[in-house]
Amino acid sequence: LLIGVMLIILGVNLLRQLITGKIHAHEHYHDGNRHRHIHSHEHTLNHAHPHLSFAMGMLHGLAGSAALAILTLATARSLWQGLLFIVLFGIGSTMGMLLASMAISLPLILVRHAQARSAIMSVAGILGVGIGIMVLSSTVTNLLNP
Repeated sequence: LLIGVMLIILGVNLLRQLITGKIHAHEHYHDGNRHRHIHSHEHTLNHAHPHLSFAMGMLHGLAGSAALAILTLATARSLWQGLLFIVLFGIGSTMGMLLASMAISLPLILVRHAQARSAIMSVAGILGVGIGIMVLSSTVTNLLNP
C-alpha cells in the first residue's frame, strides 16, 4: 500500500518540478567545450528532501528484501552463519540496487538534447504515477477481497 503511495508522490513531485521549471537545462562551457546540464535550483536547505530517497529505500526493503532475508535467515545453522548471511545479503542488495540505478539513469546520461531529457523525465514521472496507481489499486483490491 505504501509503495503505491510513495511511487505516486515521487512521480507527481518529478512532474511538478519539470512543470515549474525547477528542473531544467542550461548550456555551460567547461574547458572550451559547450554542453548542457540538467539541474535543479533547489539546492538550498529549505528545498532539500533527501528523506524521500531514504524513505523509498526503507519501503523497498520492507516490501520484499527484508522478508526474503528473514525467511532465509531462519535456515541458518548458527549465529555466525546468520550474521554472515546478513552481511553478504546486504552487500549483494546494495550492489544490485547500485547497478539497477546506473542502468536506469543511462538514458539521461547518454541523451545530449535537453528537450529529450525532459521528455524522458516526464515519461518517468508519468510511469511512476501510473505504476503507483496500479500497485495501490491491486493492494486495496486484495485487502478488500481476500
